[in-house]
Amino acid sequence: MLTGEVDVAVGVDGVLLAQHLGLLAERAGKAGVKEVVAAFPPAVRAEVHYLFRLLDIRIARQLLTGVAAPWRDADPAAVHAFLERWRWSRIALLQSGYFALHDLVLGAWYADESAWGMLGYAGPPKVE
Repeated sequence: MLTGEVDVAVGVDGVLLAQHLGLLAERAGKAGVKEVVAAFPPAVRAEVHYLFRLLDIRIARQLLTGVAAPWRDADPAAVHAFLERWRWSRIALLQSGYFALHDLVLGAWYADESAWGMLGYAGPPKVE
């Protein structure tokens, strides 16, 4: 994952986690998102990297999301507003972008063993 891609993940993960889980994660999804993306088939991985690169370009970010600040400095309310616009957009490509970000962040969070206790999940069964 490139530095810009990490910045996008950092800017989006806390908002998605707070929005959907009621928790303010201290950027815990960043490393998990890298691992999730690395496990994808090459074609899917390329599409996700393209989305992250696009969102990291300042002018593209402003036009597509309305978020002017770099992701690490972005106002959570502005990020939330962009996510909601994409989520409910009539443009299927924007909805796909929202669900890609959503699934990456939440998937990484749920895969993080340190989050399992908060979920009441004891972990996978031990097979001997």
